[in-house]
Amino acid sequence: MNFKLNSMDKEKVPGSRLRGKRTIAKEKLYKNILRNIKTIYPNFNIGVSTNSRGDFTNNWKDPYYHWCFKSKNSVFDSSLTKNSK
Repeated sequence: MNFKLNSMDKEKVPGSRLRGKRTIAKEKLYKNILRNIKTIYPNFNIGVSTNSRGDFTNNWKDPYYHWCFKSKNSVFDSSLTKNSK
C-alpha cells in the first residue's frame, strides 16, 4: 500500500472553497503513520528501504521494515528532482 500523497490529493476541487473531508483525512493518516515510523527510524526516507543496520538479529527485533521495490533496469534521472541544477 502506498501512502504517499501526490499533488493532486492536495488540490481542492475547482469552484470550491475547501478540500474534501476524505482528502484531509488521508493526509492526516499519512502524517500520523509517518510520525510513528520516524520514532523508530529518525532519518526515515520513504523512497529508500530500511536495513538491518549491520546486525541480522535486528530482523526479529525491529517492529517495522520498509522496502522500496525497484526493477533491475530502472534508471535514475537526477534532472527530474527538486534540487537539479
